[in-house]
Order: sequence, then C-alpha cells, then structure tokens
Amino acid sequence: MAYFAGGFPERQPWLNDLKLRASYGAVGNQAVSPYNSLGVTVLYQGILMNNAGSPAITSGFLPSSSLYNPSLKWETSVSGNLGLDFSLFNDRVSGSFEYYNTRTTDLLINKSLPNILGYTSQLVNLGEVKNSGIEAMVNIQPLRSKEIAWNLGLVFSRNVNKLVKIDGKTDAEGKPVNDLNNRWFIGESVNVFFDHRFEGIWQESDKGFMDAHPTLNAKPGDVRVADLNGDHIINEADKILYRRDPKFTAAINSSFRYKGFDLYWDLYWVNGIYRQNPYLFSSNQGGALTGLTNGLKVNYWTPENPSNEAPRPGKPAWRIRTSM
Repeated sequence: MAYFAGGFPERQPWLNDLKLRASYGAVGNQAVSPYNSLGVTVLYQGILMNNAGSPAITSGFLPSSSLYNPSLKWETSVSGNLGLDFSLFNDRVSGSFEYYNTRTTDLLINKSLPNILGYTSQLVNLGEVKNSGIEAMVNIQPLRSKEIAWNLGLVFSRNVNKLVKIDGKTDAEGKPVNDLNNRWFIGESVNVFFDHRFEGIWQESDKGFMDAHPTLNAKPGDVRVADLNGDHIINEADKILYRRDPKFTAAINSSFRYKGFDLYWDLYWVNGIYRQNPYLFSSNQGGALTGLTNGLKVNYWTPENPSNEAPRPGKPAWRIRTSM
C-alpha cells in the first residue's frame, strides 16, 4: 500500500490545516469459513422408536445444502484514493473530501443453483466488480466557550457498484453476458431486484381487452404489470431492474452542551433505494391473508371497491417495491 500526503508551507490566518493525500494498493480477503472448499456433511439428529417401543435418539449425516467448491481462492481489491483534509477559522470548520475507485477480482459470493442438483447454493469467485464514489464530512462549531459548546456534523456519501464481468459467462464473440438465474447483469450493481413493473389492478371495464388477449392470463382484481414489449405475454422479457443500493446517504448530527446538560440528535437519510415489503405478500408476515398473522391494512380490490392499489384478497404472487 502506497500513501502520499502534502501540505502548504505558507500559513494563512484563516487556514489552520490543509492536507492533500493519495493512496494506492491491493489487499486480499479470504472471507471463507474453514472447510468451505471441501465436501463436508452435516449432522442431523432425531427421535425414533426402538424395538422395545421406547424413544431413542438417532444420528445421521447428509451433504450440506451448499455445493463445495475446491477452486475457491482469495478475492483481491485494488484501490486508489484521493482525499483533502482541511481546518479553517481556528478549527471552527473542519472536514474532509474523498474520492475512491476500487476494483475487486474473484469476489466471493454465493451463487444460486437449481434445486434439481440437490444443492441450493455454491460459494464462488465472481469475475470482477467495480466500486467508486465520494465521501464528504464537515464539522462546524457555531458556539464554543468554557460553559457552552455546540457542534454540527454533516456527512455525505455516494457509491456506484458495477459488475464488470462474470467468469465463465461469455457470448460467441467473447463478450461478458448476464446471469439471469442469479440476477447478475453486466454494467449494473450486484445488488438488484429483477421483477415486473406494477401498473395498477385489472378492472371489470378491462374485461373485453383481457378476453381478446387470453395469453395475459388475467382477470378483474389481478395485479396489472407492464407489458414492455407489447406482445400481450407477461414473461422474463417484461422485467426491469430495481436498485437495491442507495443513490446516496447523508446524515446531520448536533451535540449541544451547556454546563452539566447535554443534548444530542442525529438525522440519517437514504435516497434512491428499493425495498421489498414482506407484510404485503409473505404468509409468515400476514400478507397472504392466511389468518396466521395480522398483515397491513391495505385498500384491496373487490367488486364493490374497484381499488387500483392492491389486488383482491387471496394469495398474491407479487411483490411490493418501495422506493426510498
């Protein structure tokens, strides 16, 4: 790891400190639990009745749900960083600004597998991922004396995550291609949802259109999703990407002290992220109206209440994306 920093020889009355720094280096990360590259078994125990009719504890071993990978290796991150630290007006205003660019190769990540294989996941090294962004921090002291002190802190950060390539996934021309099964898309974040776009609820007034296009397989009260290619068939071609990483995060905090009294508050802001709301679709959370758990109160569609917000009560195979 290389690190460089520099200051300015001529001091100004309003300038207490100003430092430019840069760094570049590579670091490895094993991030793998012991024996994950081996085909280990898992101990299972149960109670069975023996020949005498009495319960007895029995044990057995089965393969784990994760397929072993003897080719696992460390992931490596090569990172460059450029920063500026400053302090002004007798240290009443201070902070730092920073830009970074990191490329990670052989990223360790769990890959989903078809259940027919007998395994559900496998830890693999995933091609190459790029992370770049900025971070800024400013601290202000509007009041400062022996008996009273007030500090304000401002923090802002933005990170852009992009999948550069997937090992073993190329087209006939040797260009990297997407992995739909694992929701990995070249040029996009590793953390995305790949799903349909909600466009309301099918109504009784749409019945003529639905009858004319039976491939939509829809009826009044169903969720209406976007038919992006206009072929009147809802499939993978009509899905879009939803960002799971925030566009940016920001925070502001304040600490106030007067003699023996202290007051502190903090506000945190996340922008541009989509979240899944299990309370609107999961049976365990009550969203499927199974009666097991109380779900959220929503404006369900019924013939008497032709809502355009939520489908008719039942077991909806849909998801709610909430943007923040």
